[in-house]
Amino acid sequence: MIIALASLVIACGQKQQQDSQDSEQPETPVTLNKKWETEPVLTTCESVLHDESKDVLYVSNINGAPDGKDGNGFISIVSLDGQVTEASWVTGLVAPTGMGLLDVKLYVADIDRVHAIYTEVGPLA
Repeated sequence: MIIALASLVIACGQKQQQDSQDSEQPETPVTLNKKWETEPVLTTCESVLHDESKDVLYVSNINGAPDGKDGNGFISIVSLDGQVTEASWVTGLVAPTGMGLLDVKLYVADIDRVHAIYTEVGPLA
């Protein structure tokens, strides 16, 4: 029994070593080129979401401690060329993090709640 168990452990170790050697690939250098950067008005940015219908970016800004319920958080709108078009589009959030978009509603996770923000001007849908 002990011999069988030892053989199994050795075989597993050899298989893992072979798998790691097979998965190693030569490193290809990665280069990044900066396309643009925003002016320094965004603070503690957590996430960015592209609104395809408006071709803008929504940026969630924690603007303080990520677990502090301080009401300093906000959402910004940034154009696709990096211009901050509305630095404080939505204010009064606590620490906005993840975002999702469905139709004209932007859903924002904010510590212990989710906000639904209408992205269209006019009557609420």
